[in-house]
Amino acid sequence: MKLRLIIGVFGAMAVGTVGADEPVKYEPTEIQSLRLQVRLKDVQLAQERYQVAVKDLLNEAAAIKVEQKWPKEVFFDAATMTFQPPKTVIKAADPKKP
Repeated sequence: MKLRLIIGVFGAMAVGTVGADEPVKYEPTEIQSLRLQVRLKDVQLAQERYQVAVKDLLNEAAAIKVEQKWPKEVFFDAATMTFQPPKTVIKAADPKKP
């Protein structure tokens, strides 16, 4: 019984030290890699579709401003789907003028 325990302890120590210097590698199978590549391509296509949709939305907002004869400075907020008046810029007084 004691001999088994000693062998078990030394065996566990040996297993713990074998390969301790080598980093663990996590590599998917070829099929798993292909599945990931397909999903990545789906993401890339979705990003392209999203960019086109955002561009179309902003173009439509610009067309509405033209139809309404609003100034070009009117801001379209896509998050709230509202148009905001142009921001007024307050110019600082010129320090050279008395």
